[in-house]
Amino acid sequence: MKFIQKGSSLAKFENWKAETNSDWQASWDNFRNPQKEEVKKALLIEQGYLCCYCGMRIENNYLTEIEHIKPRSECIGSEEFKALDFNNFLASCNGSTKEPKPREVHCNNARGDKVLRVSPLSSQCESHFLYTESGEIIPALANDNNVKNLIDNVLKLNAKKIKGMRKEIIAGLEEDFLEASDEEINEEIVELSQKEENRFKEMCFVSVSYLRNTMLEELEIILL
Repeated sequence: MKFIQKGSSLAKFENWKAETNSDWQASWDNFRNPQKEEVKKALLIEQGYLCCYCGMRIENNYLTEIEHIKPRSECIGSEEFKALDFNNFLASCNGSTKEPKPREVHCNNARGDKVLRVSPLSSQCESHFLYTESGEIIPALANDNNVKNLIDNVLKLNAKKIKGMRKEIIAGLEEDFLEASDEEINEEIVELSQKEENRFKEMCFVSVSYLRNTMLEELEIILL
């Protein structure tokens, strides 16, 4: 999970919602193109074209879904507006639901309406997770049951597909930075933390975490 800095909503989207009158009500059910596609594109740019949960590459197509931080099922009554609140939107992968069965569903399609104990909108969200050489994501604090539940039950972030992708990325880091200095590792961390043409590198936060929390720590131990 990577921290997402929310930006302003689109004027076109807000104007569309403002067209609500006695004969027509803006709602999730009539939220369609072109407004939906424009919002999705804005979310992708905001997130650097990465899934809000697993960090896989996503594009502006049918495989990318608009996710709600506060579930739509809870956006009723006085909070009904939240179903169309840009600040309540994230862009997520489809959680492998378009792949042939058998498959392990993850991310928003595993979550459903479950509560997010850690949100990508929290500036500290990345600090709750660590990544092992096998590609497994684990709580940064071993006794943090909320994070463990988020990983294992809410978002299922150790699904075989995404775990395998993380393992491959980490293996590349071990090969490329095995003999690197702390300065070289820190330079890579800075580069991975920046977008290029509105895009982050796929699962960049996994690389940043592993470089910072594993490879730099190992280097410091060697130098002691």
